[in-house]
Formats: sequence, structure tokens, C-alpha cells
Amino acid sequence: MTGGNVFDVITKRTKQLLDAEENYEIEFKQSVGGLDSADIVAFANSEHGGTILIGVKEDTGEKNRQRGKIIGCDVGDQERLNILSKSNSCIPKVDMEIYVENLKMKPFFRVEISPGKNKPYCTAGGTYKISGYGLNEVLDPGRLLSMFLESENDRFLKRFTESTRKLESTLERANSIVFEEISKMAKATEDMKKNLDRNLSGLSENMANGKSEENALLRIEKKIDELVKLKERHNKV
Repeated sequence: MTGGNVFDVITKRTKQLLDAEENYEIEFKQSVGGLDSADIVAFANSEHGGTILIGVKEDTGEKNRQRGKIIGCDVGDQERLNILSKSNSCIPKVDMEIYVENLKMKPFFRVEISPGKNKPYCTAGGTYKISGYGLNEVLDPGRLLSMFLESENDRFLKRFTESTRKLESTLERANSIVFEEISKMAKATEDMKKNLDRNLSGLSENMANGKSEENALLRIEKKIDELVKLKERHNKV
């Protein structure tokens, strides 16, 4: 392997693809020029996507069994750009991954197309297709409507899920703020109660001290009265 998307040899996955005939998920093209944007939208509109091997032709082997035969093709930057331009011309744009295999012998492209998330897809000319068994089929109005409604439903569910997740996050933050404020209020109330208890205790103590002082004065006054009366009796004698 010479790079992330370039292989000197044939990968295990591609060997399996070459051993099969064209079907719902595999298509062979002899050259980049033979690739059409309709081939790309057909896989993007399908349920499982598909793989296009460019530089490979369908060959009949033993027992009339069809399989892929490598003939090779140019795999330079210009050819890669041509493939990308065809995917970019689709409406909406189709995402794909492009690999080069068998670089040291007869190189060819492996183009992986995932099932699209924004179905239905069409060509720049307005052609809607979906992959069939070895042959792309035109999407009739009924299937187009069904695909469109399914796609819109998926988008709605995605937006609804995202909105719900954001709402849950907002509520969680709000609950956290409310809990924090309630905790602060509870602490402030507890502090006020403690201060009030201390003040009431001090007031009670002061009142008790004042009562004691009043009693002491009364006793002194009583003692003085007794002394005065005693002196008066003494003077009379």
C-alpha cells in the first residue's frame, strides 16, 4: 500500500467484488469516460449504496459465469477530478470515496458510494434513477414521492431530536440555577434565624439583668428606710 487511498495490490474487498457479477451494489466501467452521473445518483438513491469499479469490464468465465475482469485505466489526477466533477454535478451533491488499486500492474479505480442522506438525488439534467440488478432504473413519480416523504420525515425527526436535546440541556441548566438560588436563599434564611435567636437571647439576658438591678435598689431603699426609722427612735429616747 502506498497511501491511504492508493494500493499497490488488490484489496480483499475488491477481490470479492471482482468475483461477482454486476448487481444492485456492484457496477463495472471500462473507463472514466464510461461513468455517468446517473450511475452515481442510482447508488445514492438506493438502500445500501454501491461500488463502481472503473478499469474493469464484465467477463464471462467458466460455466458462463460472469465476473469482473481488470483491464486497467488511467488513474491520474485529471481522471480523479473527472469522477469528482460528476458527483458534484448531482443534485444534491453525492459524497463518495475514491481508491486506486493494483497500482503496480493494471491500476483501476474503486469508487464507494454510500446511500444518500438527502434523497432523492438526480442528475443536472433532472434524471432520477435507482440501481437495479445490473441495470439502473428510472424512478417513477410514486417512488419519488415516497422517497421524498421518507427523507423529509428523517430530516424532521433529526431536527426534532436536536431541538429536544437542546431543550433538555436548557432545562438542566435552568434547574441547576434554580437549585443554586434556592440553596443560597435557604442558607440566608438559616443565617437570619441564627442572628435572630442570638438577638432574642441577648435581649432576654439584658431584661433579666435589669430586673436583678431593680431588686437590688429596692433592697437598698428598704435598708435605708430601716436605718432612718431606727435613728428616729433613738432620738426620741
